[in-house]
Amino acid sequence: MSDHIPIFLVLSIIVGISLLIKPFFFRLKIPALSGWICLGIALAWLNVFTNKPFSGLTETIEVLGQIGVVFLLFNIGLHSKLGSLVEYFGKASFIWLCNVLISAAIGFAAAWYILDAGMIVSLVIAVALTATSIGVSTASWQEAHALDSREGQLLVEVAELDDISSILLMAFVLSFISSESAGTCAAIRKTIIPFLLRIIIFSVFCILFMKFAEKRLTRCIQNIEPEHDLVITIIAIALVIASAAGLFGFSIAMGAFFAGLAFSRDPEAVKHETSFMPLYDLFSPFFFISIGFSIDPSFFASSPRPMLIILIAAVAGKLLGTVFPFRLHTSLRQAIILGISMVPRAEITMITIHQAHRIAPDKFPQSIVSSLALVALITAIVTPSVVERMLANTQLSQADG
Repeated sequence: MSDHIPIFLVLSIIVGISLLIKPFFFRLKIPALSGWICLGIALAWLNVFTNKPFSGLTETIEVLGQIGVVFLLFNIGLHSKLGSLVEYFGKASFIWLCNVLISAAIGFAAAWYILDAGMIVSLVIAVALTATSIGVSTASWQEAHALDSREGQLLVEVAELDDISSILLMAFVLSFISSESAGTCAAIRKTIIPFLLRIIIFSVFCILFMKFAEKRLTRCIQNIEPEHDLVITIIAIALVIASAAGLFGFSIAMGAFFAGLAFSRDPEAVKHETSFMPLYDLFSPFFFISIGFSIDPSFFASSPRPMLIILIAAVAGKLLGTVFPFRLHTSLRQAIILGISMVPRAEITMITIHQAHRIAPDKFPQSIVSSLALVALITAIVTPSVVERMLANTQLSQADG
């Protein structure tokens, strides 16, 4: 037991620092995830330059990071408002489609033609760059009292569609790189039909649970056990759904997202989010810490070219994919603000690259993982201040109704 005491001590310090990062970075108007990634980078430097004194620390952080992924995607699913998405789908669908296709095309072209990456790396980068972390820009919109405007509502709905489609694309690309013949166009054709069949079957299973079982199950649990234990049971049910996703050939992380969706329609379940949040705050930072921890310190001494190319592709993809379709509904300045607000990459982007590297480390190099992690870090830090300044001098429309 004494051999594990140093790791317990380090983990206790990490938990304490990660909890302090959130309010501290909030005051700085910087997303907390940036601080958690930086904490992971600092730990990686410390681990290397002290000759890796804590045996097993890497594996422990990796395991906790995987638990953090489950909590992250469950929370994203829990906050997805399917009713609102249906209401705004008519307006948001064209913007979302342009956004995803252009972001993916630019990301794939940058990886394939400029970085000379293979099929797998190019596909992963393309999918990773379709995601949007609207939570990074939301604070600036809220401070400007603009989130309830017509543009703000449309922005949130497009970003939510981005996240959902990115998770589905992530599931496909992970299935693709897991196949024995991955790396060829023929493999894509062979993978896509079985994948679509599995996703349809699993979606039907989740919809049936959502419509006919979830409310009854939640009410039954409420009558049996104390209120503060309900969230534990909900998480247990969510893990069962996540495990079922694994049986269908998907990642447990994707199953956690569908579990969150299943409970998002029930106000009684969502009401207990306050009980869920302490667990979320404990585990979710470890995913971002694990991302920072996985960045080799020697990467900072290497050429920044891959990171700069991916950064340019990330910014260009969202700006071009957002400004043009948003321009049909808003002024050019408003469309540019909306485009910049879509630039940040965080949760889904990093989950995609992290899972791809775990499944096929030989096909997906660590240098690309590090480059995309730094792109996410840069866009998360820079974007909010730019959006805040532009919103201060822009008149937005009142929300419909």
